[in-house]
Amino acid sequence: MEKKKEKLKPVIFIIVDSVRHYKTGIDDRDRLEIMDNLSEEMSEFTNAYCSAPSSVMSGSSMFTGYNSLYLSTNYQDWKFDKKGQIMSLQNILLDNGYDIYSIDNSKEGREITADLMKPLKKRFFPKNISHANFWTNSDLVRILENILSKNDVKKKSFFMIWFDCRGDKKTSLHVNKAIEIFKKYKFFEDSFCVLTSDHGYPDPNSGLNKKNMSNIGHDMIVTEDNIKVPLLIKSSKLNLKTYKNLVSCYDFFPTVLSELGLEKQYKNYLEKIDGVSVFEKTNEKRIIRIDTRLLLQSNRISAFRYKNFKAILYHDQDLIEIYNLDIDKQEINPLDKEKYKNIYSIFLNYIKQSEKKITLFHKTQIQTNSY
Repeated sequence: MEKKKEKLKPVIFIIVDSVRHYKTGIDDRDRLEIMDNLSEEMSEFTNAYCSAPSSVMSGSSMFTGYNSLYLSTNYQDWKFDKKGQIMSLQNILLDNGYDIYSIDNSKEGREITADLMKPLKKRFFPKNISHANFWTNSDLVRILENILSKNDVKKKSFFMIWFDCRGDKKTSLHVNKAIEIFKKYKFFEDSFCVLTSDHGYPDPNSGLNKKNMSNIGHDMIVTEDNIKVPLLIKSSKLNLKTYKNLVSCYDFFPTVLSELGLEKQYKNYLEKIDGVSVFEKTNEKRIIRIDTRLLLQSNRISAFRYKNFKAILYHDQDLIEIYNLDIDKQEINPLDKEKYKNIYSIFLNYIKQSEKKITLFHKTQIQTNSY
C-alpha cells in the first residue's frame, strides 16, 4: 500500500505591536486597514485578549500556551525550563522537522526571548541589516523577501514577523507587502496564518496619552482598549465568518498543534496549559486572565473576562471590582457586591484556584531546577 504523502503546511504569525482592535482616527495605534481587507481570506475573532499588555509577556504566552505568570516570577529569572515544564511552539516544530524564521523588529525582544523564539540566523540577513539595530517595518519586509528569494525554503517552515505601528503611517502597507511576498512564493495559500497584535493601546479619547502615562506605563492598564486585540486566523478548519467567543493569545499554541495534527503527541502538556484550541467548542464558563506584572513584582493588577463580565483585581490592595460590560463599557460603575454576590463568587473562586496553581507551579520549578 502506498504511503500517504505528508501535507506540508507553512505556519505564519504576523504580529503588529500595540494595535487596538478598533479605529479611532486619531493616532498610529488604530486597527490596520489590511485587517479589514482580509475578511474574505481569514476568519476573525472579535473577543480576543492578550495575556498581558506587555510585548515580552504576551509574546511568550503566545508560543507556550501558558498564561504569562507561569513563565517567570520576575525579569531577572527570565529563563525557560530546560526540563520540560515549559515547552515552546518553536522547539516543538523544530522537533517535527520545521525550519524557524523569527523576524523580530526589536533588538531587546530578540535577546530576551532568544531561547523561546529562536532568532533569525545571520546568514539570512540581507545587506546592511545588523542585529545591533532596531529593524524598521521596511527592513522586516526586505528580510522576508531575502529569505524566500535567495534560499531553498521548504514549505515545512514557521515564520514569525513582528511589526511595529509606532511612528509609521505605512504599517498596513508593509504588512500587506509581507502577505504578498508569501503569496508570490506560494507560501500563503495552504498556510495556517495568524494576524494579530501583542496588546492594544489606551484610546486617546480616554484622556490617556504617552505624556501623562509616563509615570505609569501602558502595561499597567487593563481597560478593554489596552488588552483586547485584533485577531484574524487563516485555517481550513474555520469558516470564513466572525467568531464572538472569548479567546486568548495563549490559545495560539494548542491551535497550531491541532492544525498540524500534533495534539495527541503532546496530550500531556496540553492538559496542563491554560490555552485551548480555537477549533474546540466554546466553554461558556471559561474565564480569560490578563496580568500587568510577573508573579513577584509589586503593584500587580489582573483582569478576568467571563461572559459579559469583567473583574479587576488589585493584588497589593486586596481589592476586586466587577463590571458588566454590556451596560458599562467604560468600566465606571462596579457591581454591588451584595446584589451580585454570585458573580463575585465565580470570579473569587477562580482567582483562588488560579493563584494556587501558579504558585505551586513555580515552587515545583524552583525545587526541580535546584538539583
